[in-house]
Amino acid sequence: MLIVKVKICGITNFEDAAAAVDAGADLLGFNFYPESPRFITAEKAADIINKLPAFIDIAGVFVNESLEQIHETKNLCSL
Repeated sequence: MLIVKVKICGITNFEDAAAAVDAGADLLGFNFYPESPRFITAEKAADIINKLPAFIDIAGVFVNESLEQIHETKNLCSL
């Protein structure tokens, strides 16, 4: 049996995150690349993530970021 997981990326607000969860998304992605039109700060992402059900997996998108900054964001946002 084929298992399909659905990830919705580019979340920038809680309303979109909640709609994606209600529509059946398994994972939500947050874009931490400042030059992206879908960029979100780690603090704002953490606020959204903390309001989500525990069963939702979270992913982060990083571009040319330092390992230290990735770890900091990972810890703040529970990635």
